Amino acid sequence: MKKSSVLSTILLLNFILLVLFSIAWRPGMIKQYKNQTDAQSKNDKPTPTRKDESIFTVIEIEDLEYPTLEVDIRLPYRANPKNTLVLVAKHAYATTERHLHVINVSKPYLPSYLTSLAFQDEIGKVIAYGNRLIVAGDKEFHIIDISVPTEPVIQSTTKLPNKNRIKDIDVQHQHLYVLAEDNYSLYIFSLEFRQVQFVKSKKLMKRWWMLSTGNEPSDVIQPRFPPTNKQFSTIQEQLLSQRRFLQLHPAAHGIIRSTNEFLVSNDTSSKANDLPIKPELLRKHVGGLIVFDAYWMDKMRSTVSIGHAAYYGMNMKYRGIPFERGKKTFKRQKPKNSYAIVDGNMQQIGHKPMIETVEINNKTFEGQITDYQILGDLIYIVSEKGFFSIFHFYSLEEAEPLGKVLSTIPMQASQPISIAVGKQHAYVLAMTPIKEK
Repeated sequence: MKKSSVLSTILLLNFILLVLFSIAWRPGMIKQYKNQTDAQSKNDKPTPTRKDESIFTVIEIEDLEYPTLEVDIRLPYRANPKNTLVLVAKHAYATTERHLHVINVSKPYLPSYLTSLAFQDEIGKVIAYGNRLIVAGDKEFHIIDISVPTEPVIQSTTKLPNKNRIKDIDVQHQHLYVLAEDNYSLYIFSLEFRQVQFVKSKKLMKRWWMLSTGNEPSDVIQPRFPPTNKQFSTIQEQLLSQRRFLQLHPAAHGIIRSTNEFLVSNDTSSKANDLPIKPELLRKHVGGLIVFDAYWMDKMRSTVSIGHAAYYGMNMKYRGIPFERGKKTFKRQKPKNSYAIVDGNMQQIGHKPMIETVEINNKTFEGQITDYQILGDLIYIVSEKGFFSIFHFYSLEEAEPLGKVLSTIPMQASQPISIAVGKQHAYVLAMTPIKEK
């Protein structure tokens, strides 16, 4: 009996200790369980995701003073600021972060998405050379065979020497010129044969402004940045000999476009190229585009001190337009028709053409120029806040030497990054819109 009593006492004490431990541990257990449940519930909530798409837009430019938005195609891939668009015969080729897209524009008012070519790593700029495309990657470039436009094929991939990164590329005289990210390393490759051949590398001057080719494609001439307006003669000889400048620029946002007769560049006096809405900033930010004309320079070099023949700038474009309290209101119109790509096929988006009023109260009005192209004596311009403009620069015999803006229209609320121009239509590649209604 005594042993039984002792055993009962031990069991009772164990039970009491177990109850006390349970009471003391229970709040902590509940708190821990609650924290785990809250964390799990938080993780289960859908996180807001950005819609990954880019926009291909067709603009009718037959009437230069009244261009109209015709069609847009929503590509289900995200674009980055390095991506571009190029027009080859009846097809437009656009790059997004990891894809090359082919769009048939034989009927510009009804473009047709054909196919996309995927890449393992991110890609950027695309340029055309015959029936081939050159697509720039991070440390390599790809040669794409487009002899069959509906079936683009990667023909070869070439890495830069010393594992350098690519900033920009251009093609002239059967040669590819690759500017490295350091701004001072230029690599030249021959495209004369099917297999790409490395020709030479060249170290550029620290203060180079523009690049052009010499008597041989491998010879690169480096006009220095002119310290004053009187010293534009550094590019005069190249223009008069109709040697096209390489469309490479050392500045982060610099763009150069060149033909046999004309050269267009960002304004040399300012890094800005937009009109600040705040009046007090107008004197400091007067940048734009300057047009160099070989004929004009040759005839007027002894009588004038400036080197450019025409000028496109926001301060002239909107001269006399009041800006109330740092704000400007304008209207955007969406294209007549919109399409999305569903399972590789185009599907029309059922919405009516719509006009929305947008109020801009940032520091600048149109945003910086993101791309432009020259066609004859016209420049087609897109800017980061979704504007499309047509600028006519005049020859020496015409009445307005500074040129004239023929039209400006706001596109849908998107960020255009590249433009290609055909006979009666312009084609624009834009990044994902910030806001759309």
